[in-house]
Amino acid sequence: NEYPSTNPNIELSPNNLMYVIYTSGSTGNPKGVLVEHISCVNITSAYFRTKIKCALTCNYNFDVSVLEIFSSLISGAELHIPDLDIVVDINQYLLFLESNNIDTVYFHPFWIDDFRLYPDSLKNILTGVEPVYYHSLSTLFTETRTVINGYGPTEATICSSFFELHQLENNGSKLPIGKPLPNTEAYLLDNNHNLVPYGSIGEICIGGVGLARGYLNRPELTKEKFITNPYNPSERLYRTGDLGRWREDGNLEYLGRMDDQVKIRGYRIELGEIEQAISSHPHSSQAVVIARAINNTSDKELIAYTTGEATAEELKAYLKESLPSYMVPNYYVKLQSIPLTRNGKVDRKALPDPEGTGMQQATYIAPTTETEKKLVKIWSEVLGVEEATLSIKADFFDLGGHSIKAIRLLGQTHKQLGVKLALKELFANTTIEQLSKLISTSAEKATYISIPTIQASTDYTVSSSQRRLWVLSRFDGANEAYNIPQVVRLEGSLNEQAFSKAYQGLLTRHEVLRTVFTEDIDGNPRQRVLPVTDERFKIGLEDYSHQSLETKEASINQYVSEEVSRGFSLEQGPLIRCSLLKQTESSYVWVLVMHHIVSDGWSMGVLHREWSELYNAELEQRSPNLAPLSIQYKDYAAWHNAQLQREDITTHKNYWLEQFK
Repeated sequence: NEYPSTNPNIELSPNNLMYVIYTSGSTGNPKGVLVEHISCVNITSAYFRTKIKCALTCNYNFDVSVLEIFSSLISGAELHIPDLDIVVDINQYLLFLESNNIDTVYFHPFWIDDFRLYPDSLKNILTGVEPVYYHSLSTLFTETRTVINGYGPTEATICSSFFELHQLENNGSKLPIGKPLPNTEAYLLDNNHNLVPYGSIGEICIGGVGLARGYLNRPELTKEKFITNPYNPSERLYRTGDLGRWREDGNLEYLGRMDDQVKIRGYRIELGEIEQAISSHPHSSQAVVIARAINNTSDKELIAYTTGEATAEELKAYLKESLPSYMVPNYYVKLQSIPLTRNGKVDRKALPDPEGTGMQQATYIAPTTETEKKLVKIWSEVLGVEEATLSIKADFFDLGGHSIKAIRLLGQTHKQLGVKLALKELFANTTIEQLSKLISTSAEKATYISIPTIQASTDYTVSSSQRRLWVLSRFDGANEAYNIPQVVRLEGSLNEQAFSKAYQGLLTRHEVLRTVFTEDIDGNPRQRVLPVTDERFKIGLEDYSHQSLETKEASINQYVSEEVSRGFSLEQGPLIRCSLLKQTESSYVWVLVMHHIVSDGWSMGVLHREWSELYNAELEQRSPNLAPLSIQYKDYAAWHNAQLQREDITTHKNYWLEQFK
C-alpha cells in the first residue's frame, strides 16, 4: 500500500535522455556524452535488418554495444552474450558464433585480418571504428553475406554513415565510410566553417537527429565541439576532428584525424595516408604510424609499426613508388598485433618504445676509409643517429635531413675535414659513400675559421634578420604579429623553485633572450644585453587552485589569451615573458611568449631540451650537463656583417642592385 498501483503520470518525449556514455576520443580525457532516445531510435532503425540470432561483441562501455543490444531487441532477435575470455580469443569466438548459429555480428577491422574461416550462418556483419581495407575482406565477403562499414563518433550516436559492400576491389585501398544515414547530414568544412570544393579535404561535421545533447557538465567543451550549422542556424553540427572528402560515387572517404597531422621537414603530413599505403602492401596486414623524436633529438621522425611478413627494406621500397620521400618512414617496428583499447580503437599509448624493439632500417654497410669514418661521426652528430647504425649508403634526407641540417652538415664538414662543399653538391651526393668520393677528388680545400667573440660594449651591431624585424615592428600591429607563444599543460609534481632557477639559468646561458633594441644617433638599430638580475625576468606565478573548476578554466583562458596577444617593446624589453599558472597541486599551465627578433621556431627544441636539463640538475643538486657556449648571438651578428663586406659578396650585391634599377 506504500506505492501507487497506476503508472506514474509523467510526460515522455523522444528528447528524453536515454544514457550517458563516456568516451575519451583521441584526447585521452574521458567525457560523458548525453544521448537522447530519438538518436538511438534513428540508428537502430537504420540498422533494422532481418536477423534471428545476434552476438554481443562489444564491451558495454563501447557505444557499438548499444546498437548490438537494441537492434536485436526491437527486431525480436535473440541476443547471445559470450564471456569476455571468449570474445578476446579469436578462435574461441568463432566457435561460439558457429555453435550458436549467429547470423548478425560486429567485427573489428583488425580481427578481420586474423580470421580466415567464417561460420556459414553469418549473414549481417558490421565493421568500423578503424579503417577497413578491401584486401582483408576477401574471405569474409560473399554474395549471401552483407558487410557494412560504419562510421561515426560517439557524439553522433554510434554511426552517422554506412557503406554497404557490393563488390571487392582488387587493390590495397580502404573502404569508404559511405553516405549519411536517414535524418543525418554530413558537411566537409574548412577552418572557417566554409564548405570545401567537391573532392577536396575538409573536416567531417555531422548534423541531424543523431547528435547528442553535448557533454555532461562540460558547457565550454560542448560549445566548442557542437557548433551552429552555418547553413541552417536553427540546427547544430558536431565537429568530429576527422578529415574526409567526397568521392565521385557520392560516398565519403575517411582520411584520418586532424590531430594526426604532423610536420616533418617543413611538410604537413597525414599519418593515415602513410598507414593506408603500408597496409596496401601484399605482405603487410596492419600499420600504425607515429611521429616522435629519436635518439634524444628534437626533430621528429616517422616510425611505422606493422604486422605481416614484409621487411623494412621491402616496405620502404614499396612506399617510395607512391609517396614523396618525406612521407616514407625511416624506422619500422614489427609487431605480432596492433594494441587496441577496450573500445576497439588503436591504443597508441600502448605501442612499445621504438628504441627498445630493434627498429629496422636499410642494410648496414660500414665505413672503410678515414674520410667515410669522419663523415659517419659528423652525420651522427647532425642527424642524432647512432654511429653504429649509419650505413655509408644511407641517404641523408631519408634519415631526416633537411635544409637546416644540411647547412650544419656542410659547416661541420668544413670544420673537421677542411673542405668547403656547396649545398648543391650535397643534393647531388646524398650518401656518405658519394660525399667521400667527392671530397677525395674534387672538393674545394678551405681552412675553417671559427666565429670570433667580440669585446664587451654597451651595445652591439644587429644582424640582417634582426634589422628586418626591427623595421617591420614599426608598422601598426606588426609587433604583436611576431609573438612566438607556447602554452603547455604540465601534469604531475612540479618544483616551482627549481623551475624558476632553470629559467634563470637559461637566461644566463643565452644573452639573446635578454636583448633589447635601441637606436644610435643616426637612427640605426643597436642591440643591448640586459643583466640577468633585472627584476622583470622573474617568472609570473599565478595561483588559481582555490577557484571553482568553471571559474578557473575561464580565468586561465582569459589570462592566456591576453598574454599571447600582448605586444613587446623592443626598446624597453624584456622580449621574453614566462608565466606559471597553478590549477591544482599537480597541474599547471606554462605560458611562454617571445618576440621573433630573439628566437625562432627551430630554437624552441633547443630551449626545451636545455630547460629540462637545467630543471633536473636543480632537483638532483648537480651541475647541468650542457657544454659551454663558445659564442653568443651578438658575436654571430658582428661576424655576419663582416662577411657581407667581403669583395665577392659586394660583387653579387652590386649585380642585383643593377638588375633592379
